[in-house]
Amino acid sequence: MEVLIAGFILFLVISSMTFVYRGALLSSNKAESAIKFTAAIPSIKQQVIIQIREGIKGEDQSGLGEYGKFSYIWTGTTTHRGTYQFPDAPGERIFYYLMLVELEVTDSAVIRNYSFSELVW
Repeated sequence: MEVLIAGFILFLVISSMTFVYRGALLSSNKAESAIKFTAAIPSIKQQVIIQIREGIKGEDQSGLGEYGKFSYIWTGTTTHRGTYQFPDAPGERIFYYLMLVELEVTDSAVIRNYSFSELVW
């Protein structure tokens, strides 16, 4: 009888440790995925900014691309338009546009959404 009770207790301990190990493994995989996304986002953002600056100024834009194993889709919406008058050069001014950029980055089955503002002139 004692052996059966000891075996049952041992089984409970082993099964609970399996759940703890599985939870730690899942957390580790999620953290690794988050780190990969965090490392790739600055480069992807720079590529999107280049595409925005090469596009037609003042109009809503969209695009897509790839960076390593990541693929991304972005849309830029003009939220503000304005002009800047140079104080030292009367009559000389530039037009600027503030865009809200929505970025969707995909890595196989994981999708992350980001947004940022970009000033274009």
